[in-house]
Amino acid sequence: MARRGPGPGPGPGPGPGPGPGPFLHEVPAWLMCNFCRLMDALNRSDWERFASRLVPEQGELRLAAAGPGPTAAVLWGWAQRNGRLRELLELLRGLHLLRAHDLLAAWYPGLASPSEPPPLPPLDPPAFSVTPSPRLLPTAPPGPPQTRSPPLPGTPETAPPRAIPAPPGPPPPAPSSAPPA
Repeated sequence: MARRGPGPGPGPGPGPGPGPGPFLHEVPAWLMCNFCRLMDALNRSDWERFASRLVPEQGELRLAAAGPGPTAAVLWGWAQRNGRLRELLELLRGLHLLRAHDLLAAWYPGLASPSEPPPLPPLDPPAFSVTPSPRLLPTAPPGPPQTRSPPLPGTPETAPPRAIPAPPGPPPPAPSSAPPA
């Protein structure tokens, strides 16, 4: 059987183009190991968003998450249900997991669109406008300037000075009363 993958990638299947692309079990093991390592390093909420799209039941998801390689367990089950690389790439792009997307897309570039995030929607003008109104602050009545109130007891202005302890070590030499020679 002749290999029909894209240029440098050793992937089988119909090659790059509009077709469905290779099944997940056709992706090389070294690439899946790198992908699983990358996905396992995600924070828990991002990983659960990803995994919940691939696993139909919460029990299966919890079982996979508790194991030593949660992403590999999730992908193994999905590959057994004939998951395709194109579907995985679309899922990763939709979840904005672009580093993982690019890792797989580099092996089979015919399936992936560039991983630039989709453009942000235009900002709608606010329905109402809030303009700050100038507030007049109360002013002191004209008269003699106010004096400061006395400091509270125990504050630095009224507290007695504290002796600073000497650092540990040999004592400094005593000053001599002899004039310098």
